[in-house]
Amino acid sequence: MVHSDMPSNMSVTILGSGTCVPSLERSSCAVLVEIGTSKVLIDSGAGTMRRLLESGITIFDLSHIFYSHFHPDHSGELVPLLFATKYPDSRRRRSPLTICAGAGFVQFFKGLKKVYGPWIMLDPGMLSILELDTSGPDAVRFDDFTVKSLPVNHNPESLAYRIVDVVGRSVVYSGDTDLCDGLVRLADDLERQTEA
Repeated sequence: MVHSDMPSNMSVTILGSGTCVPSLERSSCAVLVEIGTSKVLIDSGAGTMRRLLESGITIFDLSHIFYSHFHPDHSGELVPLLFATKYPDSRRRRSPLTICAGAGFVQFFKGLKKVYGPWIMLDPGMLSILELDTSGPDAVRFDDFTVKSLPVNHNPESLAYRIVDVVGRSVVYSGDTDLCDGLVRLADDLERQTEA
């Protein structure tokens, strides 16, 4: 686990950078970004909840989850995380959880609900799902940060993210991809430069 503090109130903790292949040295993909009062999880491969606990964070502390794409080494712990949120007492989550992902996530989640039913359905008002555009740039503003996204080369739903705090500090995350225009543009913040 790598932890680094950035200026302002943003910190990044790499919880896992591996694949689905079991390893004692690297968990599957997951990154925690703490910004103000928000705790943002990007991807949730196997081992994420344990790694969060090792970082002093519980699943109930998470405010947002972003998915780079739906492969199991990036999304495999979504079902256990939602199940654990309900068990043994769903009232432990005091504020809504927002899940953001590329186009197709709503359908992906419907498939999971067909398999797991009420076991992964949170109380009314406690889960919000937001699909981001996978055909071009998208941006959403939250209380503590803004997230910008661009498609990257991998799966049709694959996105890279730039998370920007209120003072302009930022971090860029991509799941699996090769060198591609979307990642370069996001890392260089060319969208902002174009608008300026």
